[in-house]
Amino acid sequence: MKNNVEKIYSELIRKRKANDLFCDINSCSSSPYMDGSNKILDDMIKYVEELPEIRINNIVNELIENNISVSIEYDQSINKLVYILKGFYKSDTIKLIETDDKLIAHARYEEETLIESLRDIVELNYRWWKSSKDRFEGWANPDSQWLPLLLKYGFIKEEIKVIKTYIY
Repeated sequence: MKNNVEKIYSELIRKRKANDLFCDINSCSSSPYMDGSNKILDDMIKYVEELPEIRINNIVNELIENNISVSIEYDQSINKLVYILKGFYKSDTIKLIETDDKLIAHARYEEETLIESLRDIVELNYRWWKSSKDRFEGWANPDSQWLPLLLKYGFIKEEIKVIKTYIY
């Protein structure tokens, strides 16, 4: 996200400089930005400069690097970023909230789990899958996006079966 803000900022600065050059060469009254005044550009630059730097939690970055879909929302009531993860079976999603340098997973029934590593969140997904897998045919196998991490940490094993059948 920071790279996008930097790109926007660079483009605004470029336009500001181009507008100054336009005013030097031509009449400022024909400038594309408010008769030569750079008020619009200056206001936009100021806005971008005042945006807070967003720091994504390291564990969340690891999730993203491992192709786990993460949605990010800002919760004004607690003044924090909330990371939303899918693939938690009956609940579908859980929320990760960082408080006092701790990452807490918030799930159904007010369940809270301290997450100190990527393995912790994978284990939480495994526990949810284990408790859900016999309740609905669609949950018989782990969620596909979590499968590689569940295998990596040894929570599940892959078994390949060859079935021989006869047809007529």
